Amino acid sequence: NPFWTGDFTGDGRTDLVFHYPGDQNWWLGTLQQVPGENARCQVLRSEIAGHRATIRALQQVRDALDPRLDREEIKEINRQITGLRQTITTKQSEMAALACPATPNPGGVQLVWSLVGNTAGFGSFADGRPVWAGDFTGDGRADLLFHYRGDLNWWRGSVIGGTLNWTLAANW
Repeated sequence: NPFWTGDFTGDGRTDLVFHYPGDQNWWLGTLQQVPGENARCQVLRSEIAGHRATIRALQQVRDALDPRLDREEIKEINRQITGLRQTITTKQSEMAALACPATPNPGGVQLVWSLVGNTAGFGSFADGRPVWAGDFTGDGRADLLFHYRGDLNWWRGSVIGGTLNWTLAANW
C-alpha cells in the first residue's frame, strides 16, 4: 500500500496517509505529544528483566548437574524458578493494571493512526490509479487528488476536523 506525506492536518508537521484496499478505508498517521510512562512501569519492567536473567542462570546451573547425584539440588532450583515465574506473573498483572505500554516510551511524540475516511463508492484504489498529494487549494494543507474513471472527474480529498472529505475538483 502506498503512503503519502504532507501536512494534511494543517499543524505545520508532516503527516502520513495510506489507503487500505481490504476495507477501502483511509488512515491518517500523526505525531502526537504523549506523556512519559508511569515511573512504576519502568521499575517493574526492570525487575521482570532481572528475574528472567536469574531464571536463565538457574536453568544453566540445573542443566549442568547430574540428575542421578544432585536430585535435591535440582528440586530446589526448580522451586526457585517456579517462585520467580510466579513473581513475574504478579508484576505483569501490576503492569496491566497500570496500563504500562508494551514498549517503554519516555515521553515525547508517538505515531497515532486515525481512520479518516472510506472510498468504497469510488471502487478499489488497488487498481493502480495514481493518487497525488499536495497543497492543491493553497490553504497550507496537503490534499489528495485522483481521477475517477467511473464519472471521468477529478476528486480532491481534504482532511477537515479529522475526516477526509472528498469534493469534485474538476470535470474531465
